[in-house]
Amino acid sequence: MHRFFIDPADLESAGGGGSRVIFHPDQVRQMKRVLRLRPGDSVAAVLPGREIVVRLEGGGSGELSGGGPVMEDRPGLPLAPIAVDLYQALAKGDRFESVLQKGTELGVARVVPVLTDRTVARPDPERVQGRVVRWRAVAREAAEQCGRSDEPVIEAPADWAGVCAEAGRADLAVVPWEREEATALVEVLRAFAGRLGGLADGGRAAVQPAVGPVARPRVAVIIG
Repeated sequence: MHRFFIDPADLESAGGGGSRVIFHPDQVRQMKRVLRLRPGDSVAAVLPGREIVVRLEGGGSGELSGGGPVMEDRPGLPLAPIAVDLYQALAKGDRFESVLQKGTELGVARVVPVLTDRTVARPDPERVQGRVVRWRAVAREAAEQCGRSDEPVIEAPADWAGVCAEAGRADLAVVPWEREEATALVEVLRAFAGRLGGLADGGRAAVQPAVGPVARPRVAVIIG
């Protein structure tokens, strides 16, 4: 079943105690032109912690009207017990978008593009906002496809000094280095899990529902 993230305002009360969902025009165009959906087909409208099954309605011309009644309102996938903030140096071409897709599929909570001394792909300041909009769309599509109940936060590019100051406030900050020989990553993670207590069993602690702000341990991962 195709999935689409919606805003709470898109879920409206209907007569008789029911509810209906109104999709964004861009989503309706995708349903019509790309997915070839028709009236009577069902899709999932996703809110944090919820997955709402909607039966699409048709307009006077027989095409999709842009919304439909709620057929089922069920819990979505829970949040991971740990929030991972990925600080990723910008890469050339479409490589950064590939990182966004795979990071989203793996459950990353937040992605911060980083401008380092050796960053080649430096966006024009006048075009940064457009790039961020594009990146957020890529992450949203990946989240819809992989079944997440939440979207990762995609920030505007940050410089190295700002990243260091921000990542230092996380519960754990990790900077992988190919020449590290004394400490293995698994040792760092085991020690961190031990400090958390509830996750010392290998990550089998109860997960939190993806509803509202949830205080989760945060891990900052910085990649060049």
